[in-house]
Amino acid sequence: MQDSAQNSKDRPIITLVMPVRNEAESVDSTLSSLMESTMLPDEILCADGRSTDNTIELIEAFAKAHPEVSIRVVDNPGKWSGSGRNRAIEVAKGNVILIADFGNTFRANWIEEMSRPFFVDPDVDIVCGLFQPHVTTDFEHCVAVIHMFDDYTLHLVPREERDALLPEVVVPVGMAMGMTRDAWARLGGFPEWLFKGQDKLFGRKAWAQKYKIVVAWDALVDHHVRPTPERVFNYLYYYGRGFGQQKLLSNMTKKLGMIYGVFFLLVIAGFFAPVFWLLALVLAGAHLWKFGFKKLLKQNLRPWKWSYLYQLPVALVARDLGSIFGHIAGWKDWLTQPELRAKQSEFLKGTDPKRLRIVSK
Repeated sequence: MQDSAQNSKDRPIITLVMPVRNEAESVDSTLSSLMESTMLPDEILCADGRSTDNTIELIEAFAKAHPEVSIRVVDNPGKWSGSGRNRAIEVAKGNVILIADFGNTFRANWIEEMSRPFFVDPDVDIVCGLFQPHVTTDFEHCVAVIHMFDDYTLHLVPREERDALLPEVVVPVGMAMGMTRDAWARLGGFPEWLFKGQDKLFGRKAWAQKYKIVVAWDALVDHHVRPTPERVFNYLYYYGRGFGQQKLLSNMTKKLGMIYGVFFLLVIAGFFAPVFWLLALVLAGAHLWKFGFKKLLKQNLRPWKWSYLYQLPVALVARDLGSIFGHIAGWKDWLTQPELRAKQSEFLKGTDPKRLRIVSK
């Protein structure tokens, strides 16, 4: 049931913005889940990045069949998510903007819980929602365990213990984010020169500039997990490249680079002294245990299956190599494309570099 603040005529106008490109297969599932919401937004804007399938036609047909909420397609000539979000917000009617990724599905209370902090606290600038991997196959289960363990198992943690899980730095991401229109404008909108990770840079800037960011623990989207090794690799590669273009290198990426670098050297050394091949196997086994099987055995969402013995290593290697090669490509872009450095410098002008360094770990 909606509370009085949400039913009030004076409540903020709420706009939901979703970038979209070639998502014909997920139009019905994404929009239908929103129609089941306990509280509908005032409008839904789908920023289309020049789709080449029938995404637009399907969205427009859905809008005609559901007049209870305004659903519009906004042209995004820049194609990428950052420009799509900006184009949609520019024409939005709302003073509270919710951001989400098309292709995911929404829990019934997502709009209500994402909006609630803005109703109760006028000082809130940004709200972070959460997601839970939507797993349908054993391989997707392995991917979720490896790459999204905390999000995958969060619902098993007692509510009173969740605040202790918050990291020092809370950075909102485009999968589930809310903000005031004023905060978006003061932050300069989303960076449009990055094809992935624009939301990361936007969130880093917001935290570094001390905007008030809160977490909506009960606002969950169900996130589709990449179903094949190739798509897992591509997903991590593209995001890794986007992070590299921001001169970002997380501690996890550093560890992966060192592990795979040492493994490669040991394999090469094995041609001269076979004992190094044994050491390479030991290193590979330790890596599989720490970052894969240990997590798999720790979770209790799905029972053990012997097929995990080969599915998990494939998922782990696809994740690792995608991230490593993506970061390498992104750092190459950063070093060889001065316009990237200039645009980021301009975007972050006036931001405390010490706080940026903290959020970049």
